[in-house]
Amino acid sequence: MGIKKSFSINRMKLNNTDSTIILSSPEFEDVDYNELKKFIKNLGFKIEREEDLLMRIDPDCFAEKMARIRILNPDKKEINETPFPVEIDYEKKNLKSKPRKKGIIYSGNHFINILKENYKEYLDIRKKWVIYLSDQLFATFEGRWHIRVIILGIPVVISVPGIVYGPARSREYYVSTQMGIPETDEDYIKEKDSRKTEVLKGYLLQAIYFYKCLLEGKKFRFCEDKTCALYNSHWQREIFSAQLKHDFCEKHLKEIRI
Repeated sequence: MGIKKSFSINRMKLNNTDSTIILSSPEFEDVDYNELKKFIKNLGFKIEREEDLLMRIDPDCFAEKMARIRILNPDKKEINETPFPVEIDYEKKNLKSKPRKKGIIYSGNHFINILKENYKEYLDIRKKWVIYLSDQLFATFEGRWHIRVIILGIPVVISVPGIVYGPARSREYYVSTQMGIPETDEDYIKEKDSRKTEVLKGYLLQAIYFYKCLLEGKKFRFCEDKTCALYNSHWQREIFSAQLKHDFCEKHLKEIRI
């Protein structure tokens, strides 16, 4: 069972640490950063909005590293360890582009490692909980590569386009597409969608809960309740019942409240 509206997470103070949440990202025209900052402040956290972390990295070094973590085959656990010069040049140009191109899929865990290498001292979780909203697509390997919305690590990386391309639409949609039947009116998060801000609140709760678990020496686990923001949504319809509502289930609300 999901929680009742009277237990809304928006009215709870979750913070019992001295850590400041750092929200870093490029600009997205359909993401309201003021609303995200207000949401985090209402949870009792100090929040700072910072420039895109990638803009502080040496572009030559970063470009080669990004080219190396491209995913080559959706079914094989391998990355692009020997990139061509043209691939490195693409990454260098794309780093400076506004907006950046997307479409290439990268290894999410390797991307986190790149950020760690460049921001080792900056990523002290006793002081800062860094959450990076990315404009690129990331995947993790579990039998095959799967596009993810959130990659839990230090820092936490949330892929904004991953909200569109990660969680799948209904099976009926894919069957209809294969048969050449026109698209149904089924609802899903689109390329430009004002609901992304509300969905991101749910993923921010996942990031905050992950950091709290790290600081308290606990293992992070996704929730089995499909109405809880900590549920690991694999389908678009699950995003609507979990992250879009950005509430905790009763179990996690009792666990996290102070």
